Amino acid sequence: KHVKLVDAANAGSSAQKYKRVKTIINKAVEIANLCDIKLNILIYDEKYHRLKEFFTASEVKLDVIHLLSKA
Repeated sequence: KHVKLVDAANAGSSAQKYKRVKTIINKAVEIANLCDIKLNILIYDEKYHRLKEFFTASEVKLDVIHLLSKA
């Protein structure tokens, strides 16, 4: 029998945070589609020190933007 240990204090908050981030991304992509724009979203998680990137077109990825800014 497998037992999964969960931090009771943070169990709901991490699921809630994920849900909010997912909602923000979905709304941003919806707006990008309605306005016919290309979108890049960067989300930094301070707790886990992670940077996540979401984009609607490959030409607005962070590495491409970085190369364009040097030109």
